[in-house]
Formats: sequence, C-alpha cells, structure tokens
Amino acid sequence: MQDEKIPFHIDDKLVVNGHLYLKDRLPAQISHAIYAYGSAAILDVVAFIDCSSNQDGSQGIIFTPDDMYFQLGQAGHIVYKEIKCLLLEKHHSHPEVKAIIKTTQGGYAFRHQTINPEILLELLCQITGLHIDLKMTIHEKVAYYVSIILDDLTEEVYEDLKLNHEEELFMNELKQELQIIEGLDEKDYCYELEHLCSRAYDFFEELGLDSDEIDELHKIQEEFDNLHRIDEQKFNEAQAFYDDMIYQYKQGNTQMYDQVKEMMAQMGITEEELAGKSMDEIKDLFCQRLGISRDVMDQIIKKMTYNN
Repeated sequence: MQDEKIPFHIDDKLVVNGHLYLKDRLPAQISHAIYAYGSAAILDVVAFIDCSSNQDGSQGIIFTPDDMYFQLGQAGHIVYKEIKCLLLEKHHSHPEVKAIIKTTQGGYAFRHQTINPEILLELLCQITGLHIDLKMTIHEKVAYYVSIILDDLTEEVYEDLKLNHEEELFMNELKQELQIIEGLDEKDYCYELEHLCSRAYDFFEELGLDSDEIDELHKIQEEFDNLHRIDEQKFNEAQAFYDDMIYQYKQGNTQMYDQVKEMMAQMGITEEELAGKSMDEIKDLFCQRLGISRDVMDQIIKKMTYNN
C-alpha cells in the first residue's frame, strides 16, 4: 500500500511512555516486535511505538494500514474494519482515563500509562468513521465538550473566525473556570457546570460556531432545562402539600399534620432535627431513615398531595 492511501496520521501526541517510529524510520527491533506479538502476514508498517524499557521491541504497538498489534501487559490484535464501538471513559471523581474499543471479536481497554487514550480514539475514529461514545455523567460531558470547543477556538480550527479582544477575554475566563471547577467536590462540581454550560453555549452560539460538540452541548442544555422544570414542579407540589396541611390544621383538621408527625415518630425524627433545613435536606433525611431513593420519596409526596 502506498503512503497516500494510508487514511490516518500518527504523531507524538499519541505516546505517553515510549518512542514513536514512523514508516520511513523503523528501528531494527521492529523485527522482534513482529515476531513476538505481530504476524508473519504483516507486509506494511505505518508506525511502531516501542514501549519497552530497553527499547528492544518487547512491549509496544504496531500499526499497519489494516490493523494494529500490541503487547501492553498482554498481547492483542485489532482489525480496524471489525471495530464496532469506540468508548471514552473519563470521570471527575477518578483521574484515570480509559479508551474502550469493542470489536466483533471482543473488547480492549487502553489506559494512560503508555499511550494517550483520547488521541487513540480520535485516531481510530478517523480510520473507521465511528462516533466516540462517552461513558460519563451529564456534567462530565459538559466539561469534556466545552474543553474541546475552547481548545479548537484557541487553535483557530474554525475557519474565517477571528475573536475580538472581549471574546478572547471571555474564552480565557471560561478556561479558568473549568480548571477551578475540576478541583471542586462533586456537589459543587455539578452545580457550577450547569451554570457554565448555559454561558458557554450562549457564547458559542453568538460566535456562530458549528460542530458535533456544540450540537451535543445543545442537547445537554435542553436536558438541564427539562430537569430544572421537573425540580420546580416537585418543589411546587411539596409546597402545596405543606400549605394545605397548615391550612387544614388551622381549620381544626389535624389529620395531615398527625400523619406526618406519626411518620416522623416512627423514624425517630424530631421537629428540632428539621429546624433550619432546606427541603432537599429534609428529603435526604427521610430517605436515609426509610432506606428509599429520592425518586420513591418524590412519588410518596406526590401521592399524598393528590390524595389530599
């Protein structure tokens, strides 16, 4: 196969621990690598990453125009046309990034010890045309997509777009906020990213940007908006139940009030424990004592509201 037919490009960004050799500068140890974990059928090598400590080819990855062979703890072989899923796993609470590649023959996971998982997935995405799926929470996806778009803006990927001074300042402000948010605890992390999502998406829209990442960010913003509407509805229902209970109590009908107090007594919850707590904190306390989820608690509140 001629060089111009090779449908992908590999550079040093892929390598975390090792040495990259391209086709025109393959080292002598490539023969050992092909013998140890490659195949006699290999006729063309696009690139070779030697990850062995002695640079003897015993550990590494061999890229050919049609497949990749590797020995990274254990040996494996991936044929590009047999890949059916590319998955990136990346979590705020856990620093490890993982590239998961599923083929018709099985699955493989690549971590950051030897190669960059994100760059590997981008490479295989380019080769196969497959979309990279994300194994992340909705908030982690916000951080991921916003970061990609901001990097593209910095590297001037978007053609015919030149940021003015104010736009550059705001872009850098978003970058700094992302860095700060990454260091927050989980609750604040989620809260801040919901607000950042809206601001970042509006900024990208004003710039007239168009990309798959922005489309995904739009979907996430719509999901956040829907979740906020649901939360507001739940709060209104709980408030309506409380207002009705107080009204009935003032009218001499203590049934609803007595039901709540009896429930509290059975769970060992006193009025003093609830003093000064928000609705969410009260729900969490009831869920903990009852051993139920928030969804179940919300259903109970809704049922009691409608029944009264």
